[in-house]
Amino acid sequence: MKKSMALLSRIIAGAAAALAVGFLASCQLELGNQDDRASISGYAVTGIEVTGQTKTFEKGSDFTFGDNVTITATYGDGSTKSLDVEDVSVTGFSSAAVSDAVTVTVSYTSGGKTATTSYDIKVTNAVKSIAVTKQPTKTSYSFIASDESLQWETDITGMVVTATYSDDTTGVLDNSLVTVDKVKSVKGAQNLTVTYKTLTTTLTVDVVDAKVDDKGFSTSFTQTGNDWAQTNPVAPVAVDADSGVAISYAYTDL
Repeated sequence: MKKSMALLSRIIAGAAAALAVGFLASCQLELGNQDDRASISGYAVTGIEVTGQTKTFEKGSDFTFGDNVTITATYGDGSTKSLDVEDVSVTGFSSAAVSDAVTVTVSYTSGGKTATTSYDIKVTNAVKSIAVTKQPTKTSYSFIASDESLQWETDITGMVVTATYSDDTTGVLDNSLVTVDKVKSVKGAQNLTVTYKTLTTTLTVDVVDAKVDDKGFSTSFTQTGNDWAQTNPVAPVAVDADSGVAISYAYTDL
């Protein structure tokens, strides 16, 4: 009888140990993955934030977050996770009628928990034309070399583009909704095309001689991405006008 009891105790102890190992493994799996952690108290998804989203839509258009959207989920332990637009669902959107405030709700579900956020969008009549009604802060760019292949992004900070709608009312377009041609390294005035969907207008900028210091020398530059950097002199040669010695100096765009 005692042997039987001892054997039974060993069996129970072994089973308990196996269950404990399985439980710990399960916890490790869940704690190692944010989606799994959402089912554990204290690690549940607690909120989401949507930034950079499109907030103006034309009547009859489909919903889109826009190219600059960022969606972030926050968990109970303070950690965060970047989400794709495919990870969330959107309810409440309607562009059937013109409205100044249509409430859109964005939801994210993880581990059986759901977090939501809401914001208002504006539905307008169709846009029939656009115009630049305020110039950007920067309208002058420094000439580097006569080469149209040298280009840089147009700084549209401060620019205002006004839309005229099908009912002849007007409204300001968010600059994130328009694209602007790049500035070419060609001296003089340049007419850049500003585009909203299939509609266009023109923005004029000037490309002028680069600043030089009081010794009167210039230098050459190369482009990496959208950044200009000083390089070894090619044409024009970086030479001190007084001594004729090759020299480099800090270049500051206008």
